[in-house]
Formats: sequence, structure tokens, C-alpha cells
Amino acid sequence: MRDDKKQGKKPNKDLAVKYVNPKSSTLNPKQQSRRDFLEGTGTAVVAGAGISALGLPKAQAQTPPTGSRTAINVTVNGTPHSVDVDDRWTLAELLRDELDLTGTKIGCNRSECGACTVLMDGQPIYSCSQLAVWADGANIRTVEGLARMGSSLQCSKPS
Repeated sequence: MRDDKKQGKKPNKDLAVKYVNPKSSTLNPKQQSRRDFLEGTGTAVVAGAGISALGLPKAQAQTPPTGSRTAINVTVNGTPHSVDVDDRWTLAELLRDELDLTGTKIGCNRSECGACTVLMDGQPIYSCSQLAVWADGANIRTVEGLARMGSSLQCSKPS
């Protein structure tokens, strides 16, 4: 309770909030001058700067939610790997980011260009559209594995 009311004084009417009629207000764009507008926005900018200078704690960056993880076993180019993968990872992300096999490219990320094609159990697949958890127990051959089969790249399937 304010001290004025305790002492029996009447509150100052200049400090009271007044009702503003929108029709007679100077906030009407047709009746407001440029000077009034600039003074109002300048006051808002200064007040905003003052509030930020109060030393309030800054908002902390939120960490994105992580999906569940699954341990999978894959054989890539003849080498067995046991990898703990996020359930949202694609096979292309697993090959490039976790196993450092960068020959598999992510071109369009929607199975149109074929840059991510690998052989899974002898069948060509687009690794950008296959989840890594689906490859559990599979035999994967990438372009690096095809290059190791011979001195030069060869057709993966005869015509």
C-alpha cells in the first residue's frame, strides 16, 4: 500500500492512468505528426536499451532434443563396425560422419540424383533415404570398396 493512502492524502491525478479514446488519440496515423512519431519511437528505443542494461541474465540457448540411440553392427567394405547411432541418422550420414567414408555423397537428400548410392547386401540403394538402424547386420559396399576390388573401378553388375 502506498504511503499517500496511509497518511490520508489523495493520490496525485497526474500519475494516474487515463483512458485514451482511440478516435481522439494522437496515435491515429492521419493526425500524428512525424515529430511525435519519432519522439515516441526514440523513447521506446532508449527504454529498451535501459532494460537490457539492467543486468538481467541472458536467455540460454536450448539444446536440440536428441533421439534415442541404438547400437548396430554393419560390415562396410569388408570391415566390421559396431556403431552407436542416433535413430534419426541416415545411412549416408553414418558412412560420411561416423565412418569417414566420404565417397558417398549427399547430393539431393531425396533419392533423386544417385550420388549416395551404395550396395547393401548386393542391391543398390540410396543411402540418403535409408535409416542407419535399418542397416543393422547388413553388408555395405561403398565406392571406396569398389575401388579396392581392382586397380580401377568396374561395373558392379554385368549388363
